[in-house]
Amino acid sequence: MEEKEYTYTASFKARDITEDKAVIEGVAFPIGVPNKNGWRIPNVEEAKKIAEQMKKGFLRIDHSDSVKAIIGKIIDTRVSEDKVEYVAEVYDKDIIWRINKGLIESGSIQLKPGRVASVKLEDGRVIDDLYDSKFVEYSIVLNPAFEDAKFKRIAKKVVDAVKAVFKSHSPDKGEPQPAKKEPEKAAGEEKVAVERGGDQMEEEIKKELEELKKAIAQLTEEINQLKAKAEKAEAEAEKEAKEEPAKEAKEEEARETDGTDAGVATITSDDSSLYPDWYREIYESYKAALEQKGGRV
Repeated sequence: MEEKEYTYTASFKARDITEDKAVIEGVAFPIGVPNKNGWRIPNVEEAKKIAEQMKKGFLRIDHSDSVKAIIGKIIDTRVSEDKVEYVAEVYDKDIIWRINKGLIESGSIQLKPGRVASVKLEDGRVIDDLYDSKFVEYSIVLNPAFEDAKFKRIAKKVVDAVKAVFKSHSPDKGEPQPAKKEPEKAAGEEKVAVERGGDQMEEEIKKELEELKKAIAQLTEEINQLKAKAEKAEAEAEKEAKEEPAKEAKEEEARETDGTDAGVATITSDDSSLYPDWYREIYESYKAALEQKGGRV
């Protein structure tokens, strides 16, 4: 038999998200409905065989067979009349973040059939019915192969979680409030939400990016202000350090000058009244003698 890859992709929903784990659940494949790749699981009996194998399966990325591509495991499956559902746990933090942001919405099963029967449908299409299929793995992927896949994200947004963390660490802000759950949509609203999902998600991402840009701009401004204050304080400290030696030298000079002049009296006049009596008598006699000889004091 010609080797062929049989994958079936549908969107999932996420719940119970933490930093280290996210639980996702969705339809692994419908029963009796062909996908756009042109094959189907024909009945419940064949579906049960695959569902049982899935309980022991790993969760990967993009159907890669690399060990590094393993990001989680399938923990349970459910079989109904028209579909097989699964519950899986994701442990890769980057993938958890992308799921939480709504960037990843789809999962895809990979099967290797034991027997393939070609069937012509009423609309003229020829498809492959798979029997005795071996479950290979289930992957997180980008584009769904199942045309009618619907997705409703029930996980908390990353932005809400980040805001709650910052709020819990900020003074006078109180305790973080639990995120509000989105109300369940009525059946009619569900279809409208699916059709508008892509546009709404794009708008949400744009809005969140704008909020992040504003936050970054505000932080940048605060950092620049703190930087300017630090530079001013450093300049003032440097100026004071340079002026200190000159100031000390000036103070030292003033102290030396005060010490030299302190307590010294200088007579700058020849007025003999400033001298004691005994000195004044000698001075006057000496002065008279000099004047007789034509001299002066």
